Amino acid sequence: MLLQGNLVSGWRQRWLAGGEAALASRSIPGRPNKGLDRERLERDLSLGATHWGWQTLRWTTLRVAEVVQRTQKLRYHPDHLRKVLRQMGWSVQKPQVQAREHKAGKVETWFKETWPEVEKNRRVRRYAGGWG
Repeated sequence: MLLQGNLVSGWRQRWLAGGEAALASRSIPGRPNKGLDRERLERDLSLGATHWGWQTLRWTTLRVAEVVQRTQKLRYHPDHLRKVLRQMGWSVQKPQVQAREHKAGKVETWFKETWPEVEKNRRVRRYAGGWG
């Protein structure tokens, strides 16, 4: 391990002036770090996004960041919150998008009746040398 000379000489001077007690680690000046209360975040998120004023139930990292800001008075970058949420056991889930005209019964019928014909014709064309 390489150490800068002025760092070592500073340690030596402190040791000469105050013994081993002078070498003990010191607290860092400034405001103490107030970490994220994960249990509270879990409770807040379990209330649902609509509880916090959004129209949909979908949680985004921007929304989570806003809830943390409101409830814990902490600012977190959404990318960091993504990591925190993953550590807490939350996973990314994308909603399934369906056409407005989607009719489940008609889709099921199409897959049962029409799709097998499409597949059969596709296989025949493939073995016959292509599309034309």
